Amino acid sequence: MAKDKKSFVLYADQQDLFSFLPDEVAGKLIKHIFSYVNDEDPKADNQLVELAFISIKRQLKRDLQKWETQLEQRREAGRKSAEKRQRNATTVNERSRASTDNVNVNVNDNKDIYMSFKHLKITKAECIKLNENYTKEQIDNVLESIQNYKGNSKYVSLYLTAKNWLKKEHGDNGRAKVDPLVEHVKKATNT
Repeated sequence: MAKDKKSFVLYADQQDLFSFLPDEVAGKLIKHIFSYVNDEDPKADNQLVELAFISIKRQLKRDLQKWETQLEQRREAGRKSAEKRQRNATTVNERSRASTDNVNVNVNDNKDIYMSFKHLKITKAECIKLNENYTKEQIDNVLESIQNYKGNSKYVSLYLTAKNWLKKEHGDNGRAKVDPLVEHVKKATNT
């Protein structure tokens, strides 16, 4: 058996072989199998055990080869994944540095824009529409989540994306879940 391999498979169709053997010989066969898979190089003192073990030994060797092939494939996949993560981490860090260095906000030109990042933006009018069914806090939390979401580059409209995310998180009317007392306090503090 292979080093670090802790298990092996006996197949259900081998039951016929064990059923055919007398109990004493079947017991010796199973002990012989365990000795073999634990690399003890067993020697059978019974020809019936040796004969029965031949087909089991062949199957164990096929299974071991399959296991070793899978192990190597998984090692290689892990190695490639680690290399890719390392390349992407370097690229992301460089992009992050570049994006923080090149942030330009022109307040005068974007009076209607409530929030924008990357290629997405949402206007104040769109936020007012969302605010009919959701609180400002819910909207802002979702917008922040979208901004931090790695896959946000596939989105075309920040308004539609926010509307869908709000609907998933809070249902059709997120305000219905808000405590009226909390809402009253928020209104009082905003005026």
